[in-house]
Amino acid sequence: YIENGLSAVFVFFQSGMLSFSNSYIEAEQRIVMFMLNALGVALFVRMSYVTAGGNARIMPYIPLLVPFLSRIAELTISGHGTDPSLRLHLAHGPVVFLSSLLCLMGLRLYFYMSVSKRSKTGFFHTVIDCVTLLLLSFSWIEKQSLDQTKNGYFVTRIAITLLLGSLPIALGEALGPVIRKAVSGEAETTETNILGHHGQIALIRALTVTFQLLIALMVVTGPSTAPTVLIACLQGWMLYLLAGATGFYEVSTPVQAAFWRLLVRHTFFATN
Repeated sequence: YIENGLSAVFVFFQSGMLSFSNSYIEAEQRIVMFMLNALGVALFVRMSYVTAGGNARIMPYIPLLVPFLSRIAELTISGHGTDPSLRLHLAHGPVVFLSSLLCLMGLRLYFYMSVSKRSKTGFFHTVIDCVTLLLLSFSWIEKQSLDQTKNGYFVTRIAITLLLGSLPIALGEALGPVIRKAVSGEAETTETNILGHHGQIALIRALTVTFQLLIALMVVTGPSTAPTVLIACLQGWMLYLLAGATGFYEVSTPVQAAFWRLLVRHTFFATN
């Protein structure tokens, strides 16, 4: 019950008392970072007493890795929303944003190969997302060029056009019912009674929309968002694994919600 109590205290303090403070804007990032660390350590201490084999051995370290990545991000990534042609921030360097975009493309392809192939439009959205990321890399490289005639605007317009064309399709699919053809030539039925299939398709559609919205954020905020989005995707994947843990590794829903709230709040302030 320790992590449940910590979650309740932290959420009450962060969403209630801290909001009435005059200096919460300057102090909240550090306070939330402390809360993430404390909650992560509490979960790690409880889970570390269990010996498990296989992939379950990484489970106790997830509550520590999530705040650790947040700390790394706030110390090393800056310049969100600023012009990359100024070359004032480390994250605006081609090595940083190109490697981040390549990793994001790898994650997108992995998502398609693992689960997204079960969606009819999975391949279409995967191609659009990867092409958009590739166009962003060309645009940001042009902005880094010393040639003043190159500004990356044309390539960015193509990326925005692709997003505007694919995002409404993804949103329409996410809001629509999950349809599956019945066996032996029966009529199509809404798959509300098979929770496994319904939940899996809903997750695929939601993650497709989420990834495209994250790409849209990168388009409007610049190269610094590429490593930030990469870290956020890794943290989201870790928390997804933590949500599926069972037995002694199981984490209650309120604790998961507190983790997500604190993580999103910290990212909001760390990225200005």
